[in-house]
Amino acid sequence: MQERTANNRLSRMSSELQEYINELVKEVVLNGKDFNSQKKWLKKYVEAEGGNYENIEKGLERYLDKVDVYSKTKDKTLKNQVSSELNTLFVSEKITNEIIAEIEHKKNNKKSSKTNIYIVVFVIIIGVISVIIYNNHQKEKQRRFLRIQEICLTDTLYLKKENIDTDIESLISDYKLHLQDINFVEKNKHNKSFSLGEEYKNDIREYNVPIDMIRNDPFLVELILKSKSIASYEEKRYWFGLYEFMKESKIEKLYDILIRERKKLNNIEISYILERIDDEKKHLTKAHQYEILYQISEFKQEVINMAWYKILLGEFDEALRIAKSYQGENTGSNYYVNEFNMALSYMLKNDYKKAYEYYMSLLKKCQYNKDIQDVLILSVDDIRFFIAHSNYNFDRHFANLILALHYYYGNGIINDEKYNYDNGFECFLLAFDEENKELEYISKEVKDIVR
Repeated sequence: MQERTANNRLSRMSSELQEYINELVKEVVLNGKDFNSQKKWLKKYVEAEGGNYENIEKGLERYLDKVDVYSKTKDKTLKNQVSSELNTLFVSEKITNEIIAEIEHKKNNKKSSKTNIYIVVFVIIIGVISVIIYNNHQKEKQRRFLRIQEICLTDTLYLKKENIDTDIESLISDYKLHLQDINFVEKNKHNKSFSLGEEYKNDIREYNVPIDMIRNDPFLVELILKSKSIASYEEKRYWFGLYEFMKESKIEKLYDILIRERKKLNNIEISYILERIDDEKKHLTKAHQYEILYQISEFKQEVINMAWYKILLGEFDEALRIAKSYQGENTGSNYYVNEFNMALSYMLKNDYKKAYEYYMSLLKKCQYNKDIQDVLILSVDDIRFFIAHSNYNFDRHFANLILALHYYYGNGIINDEKYNYDNGFECFLLAFDEENKELEYISKEVKDIVR
C-alpha cells in the first residue's frame, strides 16, 4: 500500500479518518483539549488505516503552531500568509475556515465587549459559553453515540422459540422404566416374598410350574417367562420341568444367566433411547426449546447443562444455585465450564462487580492453565451469542468489555484477526454510567490496561 503523506492526504485519506482529525483539531483549538493526550488514539486510528502517523503528527503540530500564531498576531499580511499555509496541512479547508472564523469571532467579541456595560458583557459571555458548552456537549454525545455504534457488538436478531413435534417425554418415560427394571431385577433375586400376581396365573397353569419353584424361587419363574432366549413353549416347559432336579449351584447359575440377559436387553434399549434423545436434542436446540432441554439434562443429572439451560431461559439466580451445587473436582474442563457459567450469570443479571471479578480470576490464569484454555473459546461464543441474539435486559457495553478481556488475556489462544479488543475497551469507556460506582472502579482498571 502507498504511504500516505501530506501531499496526497486529501485523495488517499479515508473520510472517517479525515473527519476524526477535523474533530480532534477543533477540540484542541477551540476547546483547549491537550493534543498530547490524544496522540495515542490518533496513532491507532492512522495505523489501522495503513497511514504514516509520523507525517500526520508533525503536520498537525505545525498546524497548531500556526493557528497559535494566527490567533496572536494583528498583522493582516502575516495572518493571510498563515491562513494560506494552514490549508496545506492535514485539516480540511472547511474546518480551517471554521476555526479562523471562530478566532476572528472571539476577537471581535472581545473588541465590542469593551463598549458595553460590564453587566451586559458578563451576561453575553455567559450565554455564549453556555451555547458553546451545550453544542459541544451535544456534539460529543453524538460523536460518542456514532463511535459506539461503529465499534460495539450489538444485538442483531432475537432467536424466538419454535414449536416442534417431539416424543421426548415418552422416551424419558421409557428410559426410566428400563432403569427401574434393572434395579428391580437386582433387588428380587432369591426374594421368596416376591408375588407373581394375577397376570401369571394362566402361564403357571399352562407351563405346569412346580409348586416348590413358586414357593422358593418365584422370581425365577418370572425371569423364565419373560426371557427372550427361552422363547418357545417347549423351552419354557423344559426349564420348569428341570427345576426339581437342579442343584442349588445350577439354580444360582440360571439366575445369573437370566438376570444378566435381562439387564443386557434393558441396557441395549437404554442406549437406543439415549441415541434418540441426542437426535431430539439437536432439533430442540435449533428450535430453542430450552425448557425441554433442561428436563433432559435434569433426568440425566447433568448439572453443568442444567445450569446452562437455566441461563438460556433467563433464570440466572436458579442457574447460579445449580452451578454452586456442582460437586466436580476443583480442576478439569468441566469445572471451568461451570465457573464460566457462573460468571456469565452474574454478567447477564448486571451484577457488574461479581461478573468482572469472576471473569478476571479466570482470564488471568488462562495463559498457563490448559483447562481454562480449552473452555475459553466456548466462553467467547457464549458472550457473542447473548449480545447478538438474546432479548434479556443486560448491559451490552459491559458485555463488550468482558469479551475484549477474553481476547486481551487470551492473546495467542483465541485466533480471530477480525476482532480488535481495543474497540471493546473503548466501547465500554465511552458508554459507561459515570454515576455507577461499581463501573467507575472497573473503568479505572480498564484505563490502566489500555495505557
